Amino acid sequence: MSSGKNVAQVAKDLGINVNTLHTWRREAMSTRRMPVPENESLEAENKRLRQELALMTEEHDIIKKTIAYFAQPPKK
Repeated sequence: MSSGKNVAQVAKDLGINVNTLHTWRREAMSTRRMPVPENESLEAENKRLRQELALMTEEHDIIKKTIAYFAQPPKK
């Protein structure tokens, strides 16, 4: 999403089916955002934001590993 490329190009670059990437993207978008309570205390907001950051950091690390895996030349 942040690369500026469309889904078809990213799928081609990674060597995966475009429908698979669309599914992954849709699932990530639906689970990424945590609901924000209206009367949230600063402590609760801080805790929620730390959890959200941890989730995004984990997702980022998985994506980096996936890109590194697919960037390797094929083994003979």
